[in-house]
Amino acid sequence: MLILININNYWLDEESDIFYISFSSGQCFDFEELEDNVILEFNQHREVIGIEFLDFSKLNEEIILKYLQRYFLIHWSQKI
Repeated sequence: MLILININNYWLDEESDIFYISFSSGQCFDFEELEDNVILEFNQHREVIGIEFLDFSKLNEEIILKYLQRYFLIHWSQKI
């Protein structure tokens, strides 16, 4: 089940083919490339603040859904 909560902002840059979802405000202090074209961003407390999909139009739907499910749930559990 996909839970969509606490999305502060999202955007698609069609020219650059990047889709970004922000889970919370704050500056990115670190990031981790989960796999090609999927980047997770962290704040200074190592909490997930956003996820970025590069070459978005070329990514497989299953890859996108896998990471959205995983990090929406992690972000949600950090708020409890």
